[in-house]
Amino acid sequence: MKRVAFVCLLLINVAISAQKKSILEGAEVFVSVNRTTFFDDKTENRTGFGAGIKFLYNSDKRFSLLTGFEYNHTRQYKYELFEDRWCSSSDWEISVHLFSIPVGVRYRVGSMRRIIVEGGVFADVPYKSTREGERCCYYPDLDNLGNMAGGCSQVTESGIIFPGFGSYFGVGYRIPISKVDLIIKPDYKFVFNRINSQDDIYNRYLRFNFILKFK
Repeated sequence: MKRVAFVCLLLINVAISAQKKSILEGAEVFVSVNRTTFFDDKTENRTGFGAGIKFLYNSDKRFSLLTGFEYNHTRQYKYELFEDRWCSSSDWEISVHLFSIPVGVRYRVGSMRRIIVEGGVFADVPYKSTREGERCCYYPDLDNLGNMAGGCSQVTESGIIFPGFGSYFGVGYRIPISKVDLIIKPDYKFVFNRINSQDDIYNRYLRFNFILKFK
């Protein structure tokens, strides 16, 4: 975790230093449809959304450095979660709200520079998370007769979510419209670390971004 954080901070510092020597190219706003991407028998992927603003700094006609601020909401459904030797959980809906700070590079492909290839790193800072589902707990020997005690109940609680660090990559297409560009760009955000210490939960998701870039 410390190494991942160090690499992210180093890349952010390099990008900011490079931006001071570059020219502000423009700003863009976007909305996105987010979809978690887990392929196991314990998880069902769910859909969330996002929005944000980014600033681009032009180093030449094909390359741009970019950074900004994003809000991302992701959801996933866990059929079961292990908690401890006495308790287990099932049918959990997990909802995570994040502020994200990306630092990336955008490259324009082709003679018209319509195709966009973009990649970089990011930090996800959670500000709210909830989970809702059924928890069953059974404790032995509470009456010293060898009987089990406990039961199941529906639970809604705030989750403890750690910051996430990762990389992203996407390919999009630019459509010039008067004084703005419309960009449609899918990308994938891969978080390196678990976001919860107790459960094996990661936050990795595909986004379909609809972007308006102001020239």
